[in-house]
Amino acid sequence: MSDHTIVGLKAQWPSMSFTLTIGLYSGSFSRGNASVASPDIGKSTGTDSSGQKVQQGLPRHLSHINLDSKEGWAAMKALHTGHIVLARSSDKFSRFGPFFLRENCQCHKCVHPDTKQRTVEVSSIPANIAPTEINCTADEARIEWEDVYPEVVYGEVMKKEASVLDWLEKIQSYGFCFIKGVPVDPESTKSLIERIAFVRYTHYGGFWDFTADLTFKDTAYTNEALGVHTDNTYFTDPARLQLFHLLSHTDGSGGESLLVDGFSAADELFRTDPRLHKALTLHRHPWHASGNEDVCIQPSYMTPVFSIHPDLGRIYQIRWNNYDRAPKTNWDLESQKTWYEAAQCYDKILNQKQRMIQTQLQPGTALIFDNWRMMHGRTEFTGKRRMCGGYVNNDDYISRLRLLKFGRENVLNNLGNFDEALPYLRNQEGRYSIV
Repeated sequence: MSDHTIVGLKAQWPSMSFTLTIGLYSGSFSRGNASVASPDIGKSTGTDSSGQKVQQGLPRHLSHINLDSKEGWAAMKALHTGHIVLARSSDKFSRFGPFFLRENCQCHKCVHPDTKQRTVEVSSIPANIAPTEINCTADEARIEWEDVYPEVVYGEVMKKEASVLDWLEKIQSYGFCFIKGVPVDPESTKSLIERIAFVRYTHYGGFWDFTADLTFKDTAYTNEALGVHTDNTYFTDPARLQLFHLLSHTDGSGGESLLVDGFSAADELFRTDPRLHKALTLHRHPWHASGNEDVCIQPSYMTPVFSIHPDLGRIYQIRWNNYDRAPKTNWDLESQKTWYEAAQCYDKILNQKQRMIQTQLQPGTALIFDNWRMMHGRTEFTGKRRMCGGYVNNDDYISRLRLLKFGRENVLNNLGNFDEALPYLRNQEGRYSIV
């Protein structure tokens, strides 16, 4: 649950006119009965009835409603019906939906405390978001929102192609999706993955069913905490999708799953310092998997952290794994300095609390995510956990998504086209995820 407070100001102000800015939106609100504070505005200047300029203190990062009025109370109750009505004057009202209120929340989780920039991605907010609880006092209303994550139901996905499309579109839009109601056995979990495509076989095997016993010499097979990372950095073609299903956890605790949107964090790095963003795009690194005696896997060529699509000119794949990055020797001292500065800055952004989704997986709920976009990790745990899951290739995932979404004929008529003008598999941020 996340807390977002709306404060009502008592109706004792002179008649005023305010112009406030929220991000890129600007609007005028009359009489001070309803206003929304800007991330950059601590006090608003208005004009009283005598024409003199006055400065009225407005609590920053809050939305304001006059709860002393009947309209104010009605506004709070109206949230439950899918909208909020703010009184502008005795005979005019403004309407703001719960999506607007949630997206423009100015609490410390939603606005960076130093940059004062919004950290909530529009694509991370469900279209049908609604408050779970509203508590009102004489001059304050506290709204609690439930952090609703994209999810589908196992039974529907297994029966209907339309449900598979819904599932894949949620992965493509949000970068991850939960699947509820999965039978707690490896066979059903494997069948779930195969609704997308075949399970990719690697040196870890095909479908996994494992405990923390170091069968494979990899940190994932321990009970230690894992920092957020992407998998398969050492493959020329890293797996695109990864699914986990916790089958059991006995005699212990911990092991919460962590997810971070690497694309969003990369955008923040660019806003912070384009020079550092460029460093993670420019400098290519060696990666390897060499834990077991019969394995020493490396990609065919060195690759950067951020891979830029040659047709679209934007990041389409991230490789971020401190465990698997090998020493790079073919660079000068200045390049080393810049890259490590960039890596530290990006790591700091990835680990900002407001970016991190931290959830405890339960038997019966599987998690699937885009390994080219989302970083995953876990907290340390005790006891014995049994986990199963598997990988899916990029090309097979995208083929399934395209055919379900557009039909075979339309796909065949658009082979190889990456025109920016096409609304072709664009996600909610306008970013393509098609290769």
